Amino acid sequence: MKKIQNSLITLLELFLKKRKLGKGSQLQEIQARGTNKIFFSGSLIIKISDSPNALDWEWSVLNRIKSRAKVPKVIFYNKEKLGGKDKYILVLQNVGRGLKEAWPAMKKAEKVKLVEDVVSNVKKINGLLATDKKSQVNYCKTIIAAINKNYLKAKKNPFVDKSELESLIKVASSLNAVFANDHNVLIYNNLSFENVMVRKGKFSGLVDFAEAIYAPKQLELFKLMFNKFFIHSQMRQGMDKRSEMEFTNLLLEKLMKKYPELYRAAFSEQFYLCSLENYFLMLSQYNEKYYNHDEAQKFRKIYCELPPLKKLFLK
Repeated sequence: MKKIQNSLITLLELFLKKRKLGKGSQLQEIQARGTNKIFFSGSLIIKISDSPNALDWEWSVLNRIKSRAKVPKVIFYNKEKLGGKDKYILVLQNVGRGLKEAWPAMKKAEKVKLVEDVVSNVKKINGLLATDKKSQVNYCKTIIAAINKNYLKAKKNPFVDKSELESLIKVASSLNAVFANDHNVLIYNNLSFENVMVRKGKFSGLVDFAEAIYAPKQLELFKLMFNKFFIHSQMRQGMDKRSEMEFTNLLLEKLMKKYPELYRAAFSEQFYLCSLENYFLMLSQYNEKYYNHDEAQKFRKIYCELPPLKKLFLK
C-alpha cells in the first residue's frame, strides 16, 4: 500500500511539474476518504478521485461563491491519465494554515474578530438560493428519507427498544411539513475548527466544500450544535479538545447573534426533526468500532427530548 501511495505521489508531482503548477514542493497526503485523497504542496491543495462526482460538485460550488466569500481559488480541474488510469484532479490555491495551530496563541480580541469574519462569510454563502428544481425540493423529504433508511438498520441494533424506534418514526413522519415554507440556500455544511484557515492571526478562508448542500439555512446552525455534542463526546474519552470547544462555543454565540431567526429555530420542530435524523444515524452504526451506545443515549437525552417538544415525543 505504501509503495502504491508513493507511486501516486510521484505521478502527481510529475503532473504538477508538467503543468507548471506550484514551486516544486514535495507532496504530503493530509486526508483520505475512500478513493478520494487530498494532498498539500506548498501553496497548493490537490484533490484526486477515481470518480468525478464529488469533485464536480465542489468545483461548481467554489466557482459560484468565489466572488462572495473567502475560499480557495480553483487553479485547475480536469480528468487526467496518471499511470494509465483516469483520475479527476482538482488543484486549489492554499489560503492559509489551519486554525488548530494558531488558536492557542491568539488573543481574545483576535479570536472574536476571526469568528465574526467566519460568520460574515457563512452569511454570504447562505445568501445564494438554489437554482434548479431538484435543489428546491421540500427538505423534509430528504430528512425523512434518511431517517427511514437508517431506521431499517437501527432496528437491528441489539441495544435499542424497537417499540421506541417505531414511536420516533411516527413522530418524524408527522413533521413532514416543518420546512415547507423555507427556501433552500447554499449551506457550507462543514463549519468546523479544522476547516477555518488563518494568516497572521486573521481569518483567511474556509476550505473543503465537498459537503455543501442546498437546504434551509437553519441547518448550518443545527449541524454546529450537533458538532458541539461530538466534541464533548471526544473530551469525555480523554481527548484534548479545549481549543475546538472554545472556538465552537464562540461561533455558536456569534452565529445566533447575527442570525436571530436561527436562535429561534434552535428550539423548533425543525431542530427536533434534524435531531432525530442524527439519532437514527448513530443507532444505525452499531456495528462500527467507534459506536458507543451510551453516547447515543446522551445525544437522545440532550437533543431528542427538548422541553418544548416532550409532548410531541410522547404521543
